[in-house]
Amino acid sequence: MEKSASLLSRRNKTHGDFGKNAETSQRIKRAMHQAPNWDKLTSAQVECLEMISLKISRILSGDTCFRDHWADIAGYAILGAENSPDSMPGIFDKNKFSNKYVTEAEREQEDVVKLPSKSDIL
Repeated sequence: MEKSASLLSRRNKTHGDFGKNAETSQRIKRAMHQAPNWDKLTSAQVECLEMISLKISRILSGDTCFRDHWADIAGYAILGAENSPDSMPGIFDKNKFSNKYVTEAEREQEDVVKLPSKSDIL
């Protein structure tokens, strides 16, 4: 029980008060669900947007400078793009993305985008 209390105390510092965080997250989600294209999203896109809304609520309720919240948003956005239909128009090309960390020089030579690993995201 002491470990749980310690974990909850640490999370409260980075994520904010759970009740306020939940309220903020649900407000964001309700707004998204009312958007005209919500029903056109795939399950993966919905999940990514809902996870992004949770991360945004943690920023607004907890530590605004906790880097993990910001990195998680980027990660879920990438997962949303990767799990979108192949027929979806846009400049995103799944084949140009790599989980390999590259230097700036490598990135200039190759058309590769630096992505966090899924373990960094989740």
